[in-house]
Amino acid sequence: MFLLLSLLASAIQEAIAAALALRSATLEQGLRNMLEQDSALPPGVAYPQPTEPARRLVDDLYGHPLVRTMYRQSWWPVGRSSAPTGAANVRLPSYISPRSFALALIDTVAPAAAGTNADGTPRSNADVIADLRAAIDGLEVLPGVKHRLLRLLDDARGEIDDFRLGLEAWFDDTMARVSGWYKRKTQLILAVLALLITLALNANALTISDRLWHNPEVRAAVVQQATSPAVTGATAGNSPQEKLNNAANNVDSVEKLGVPIGWSSDAKDVRHVSFTSFTGATTALGGWLLTIFAISLGAPFWFDTLSRLSRLRSSGKPETPLPASGRGQLDERVRPQR
Repeated sequence: MFLLLSLLASAIQEAIAAALALRSATLEQGLRNMLEQDSALPPGVAYPQPTEPARRLVDDLYGHPLVRTMYRQSWWPVGRSSAPTGAANVRLPSYISPRSFALALIDTVAPAAAGTNADGTPRSNADVIADLRAAIDGLEVLPGVKHRLLRLLDDARGEIDDFRLGLEAWFDDTMARVSGWYKRKTQLILAVLALLITLALNANALTISDRLWHNPEVRAAVVQQATSPAVTGATAGNSPQEKLNNAANNVDSVEKLGVPIGWSSDAKDVRHVSFTSFTGATTALGGWLLTIFAISLGAPFWFDTLSRLSRLRSSGKPETPLPASGRGQLDERVRPQR
């Protein structure tokens, strides 16, 4: 039950993230923090507002052909980026590869620092590095950003490929932090959705567990439903809307089996909520809080938990495949050398 409700919340959260373009907005925020903020300031000093040239560096990076090919056409007006793209009705990419970022940044910072001459012959690393250093020195960006670029250039020790790899590593480190930003955003949305779903469906963990504990018929039906392909494929779908419909259908099918989900005005129905007695108020509030907490853990947590429980109930852990022999035969036991 917790898995199904978590899948429903995750499907709604994914639809919200797609509608608001949270991934692309968080990626842009990370790039602006990377190329517009000055880390050379002492602790306690407020960051200054990015200068216009600093903002142009990020905007030009998004306008580079290597990044522009990742744009997506969209008629939806919500969630468009603040970066000028030069095209209407587009959304910025949700992901940029480290190599594309490094090449686009080098070409944006120093477009004249080409690796080959006009006749196609390769230029020396020393000439390319010298052009890059001159271009970085002339950038009108915050001192901290310029310092990071020059530091990476010094660490390359005259090798343009090492400078590119340094930019990729810098980008990877930044994206690790950006992933944390996005996870915190989605976790907050998931917590709010857990509250709304719990109250909308009156999904009370205490009343549900009581019904499953005392009613073998409902328990058996739920177990059978839980192992059906419809539930195991609850996340199937090519779009957030399809995933949302699948998750909602699974919750609805389990409710029809007799699981006490929903609201009732009948005082004899276990779904009836009353705050006139201490027991009723405690059951309602306690069950709701448990359900909200369970849904907030997310569908991956419950999928992992159920997978481990199913392995415990099985006859045992399957044997790992035998290693390949020297002749390359799989599942062939290799005799130890004596």
